[in-house]
Amino acid sequence: MTPSPPFLAAVIGPTKPKFAHQMCLGIVNGIQANGCDARFFAINDRKKYFLLQEYYWQRRRDGLPFHIIDINGAVLQPPADIHLRAKFSYIIDHPVFHLERIRDYPGKLVAGYVDIIQKADQDILGLTRPSVFLPHAGPEPESDILPMAERDLDILYCSNISPLLISEVAWERLQRMPKAIQPLVRESIDRIIAGGLPPFRCILDVAREHSIDLIGDFDAAELEDACSMVEDFVTAVYRVEVLKSLSGLNLHVVGQIPRDLGKTAVFGEAANLSIYNYIPFDRMIGMLKRTKLLLNMNPVLAGGSHERIWEGMANGCAIATNESIFMRECFEDGREILIAGHDKEAFAQGIAEVIGNENALTAMASAAMEKFAKDHTWAVRVRDIIMAMESLP
Repeated sequence: MTPSPPFLAAVIGPTKPKFAHQMCLGIVNGIQANGCDARFFAINDRKKYFLLQEYYWQRRRDGLPFHIIDINGAVLQPPADIHLRAKFSYIIDHPVFHLERIRDYPGKLVAGYVDIIQKADQDILGLTRPSVFLPHAGPEPESDILPMAERDLDILYCSNISPLLISEVAWERLQRMPKAIQPLVRESIDRIIAGGLPPFRCILDVAREHSIDLIGDFDAAELEDACSMVEDFVTAVYRVEVLKSLSGLNLHVVGQIPRDLGKTAVFGEAANLSIYNYIPFDRMIGMLKRTKLLLNMNPVLAGGSHERIWEGMANGCAIATNESIFMRECFEDGREILIAGHDKEAFAQGIAEVIGNENALTAMASAAMEKFAKDHTWAVRVRDIIMAMESLP
């Protein structure tokens, strides 16, 4: 019986932003941990582009079939005269933002979606690529976990607040869109804030009610812009609501906050607030090591998880996060993590109760880390990539 050829992968991605670079390195390390071969090549570093060309040359010479793995369909053309089996594109945003890259790639492509709802949405968009649900993952747990009693940061929040909350900014952006799509954006925002569907599903439903073919009547750029504004606006509203509900606690914020909004508009009457604006990724990881509870608020991933969650678990943090059907399936709310649900005041109360109890925080972080190490590291997650690629005809 002829043995199967080894699994070889060229992981091609950016070095900036740093989180995307870390994601690529995590995939490489995960593939290698499974006894396969993978190398990272920077797509945005022209000085090192020759390394990828050398890799292609080696594959032409040895004739071994290999795979490309990229982020958001960044590799637009397969290399010529080479045995490339297929490309795996890790889609970390909604597919509407990468519609043409997924649809128009001329070779074999498998799409991996970080959100199960977004995976289903590819059918609505008319995309017929093979696809898998591939949530974010994280590094192996750190060995030098600092005890809760020695951590000096109670709550760490790492995300920006969109300037769309400034009415003039939102109005200006809306006015740049086609007039037919403007009311769809406004109505979708109102519905989602009131507890409606995920952004893409909501704007699609609103368009149907207005007898508008959202996908057929607008080009890809117009559709992307509309969905982006809906996502950005409702995410900002959600984050501000949660942050205000925590105004009495010791909160550390890493992210860009629009100056024109003012601290009170975002954080309420927060007495114990430290804002760091932008800091390098490595320094942020250093802060995680000192953090008791990591607050993750990314509501557009209602069927997946953000990589920040796994970075926090790997560094021994307790986790409080937005509503997610995936996280509810994987972790027990209240014992292993805290999940926001739809009652933000109750969510804030749960955080307030646990943050002063180091034993409870330790138990929560330890229980979550046990599941994380078993099921959610890159070494585990990439098995789905390997399986999906090797099952292709």
